[in-house]
Amino acid sequence: MFVPALVFVAGALLSWLSYVDRTSAVAIAVVEMESQFGFPVGPLFMTAGAVLAIARVWHRHAKVPAPARPLTRDAARTQAPRPSAPGQPAAPGGRSIEDPGSNWLTTVRASARGVSDDPMGRVRFDAAQGVPIALVLTAVTREQARRRVSAYAAWLATIPTPPTARVHVVSSPDLEGPLHGVFRGELAKHFPAEAFHVTSTHEGADALFTWPDPRWSA
Repeated sequence: MFVPALVFVAGALLSWLSYVDRTSAVAIAVVEMESQFGFPVGPLFMTAGAVLAIARVWHRHAKVPAPARPLTRDAARTQAPRPSAPGQPAAPGGRSIEDPGSNWLTTVRASARGVSDDPMGRVRFDAAQGVPIALVLTAVTREQARRRVSAYAAWLATIPTPPTARVHVVSSPDLEGPLHGVFRGELAKHFPAEAFHVTSTHEGADALFTWPDPRWSA
């Protein structure tokens, strides 16, 4: 704001010399200059200073970003990125590893230990079987399976989205009914409905994700 103020003050001083003083040597010089120009210089400087000040204030106000509106829980769940073009898939619900220089798969494996690391439920990585991630449930009841599947689905939403994810049940005679409905319901808490499809298998359930992270196929 220094330059606009300086221009405005200079205009005010010139106007005072031209209209009020008119007797001093400087004032006479200003009057003669304005006579040669054919118009008063002081008001012109004052107008220019005011215009510069208004423009500076407007520009500064325009650069202030509007505050972001907080998303509701449901909106945050459903507002996921979409693929911008064929061959460039996005990963709704999944988050990328922030450090591009890190070994992302090592980070994912380490985070899996917090999902379910007990004899009844373990996360297994085995891309050779065609399903890179599987939750293996051993000797569980339906309620025990539901709790572990819930933690598993929540964890899948925090990693780069895999192409498929499996729930594999082993030696669980107390588990009544298939788990694909439970798996679908828990995934729906973290992913849009169009982002995945769950099918029942002989030994559990498989989830096929619509927009997997390309790093899984690298």
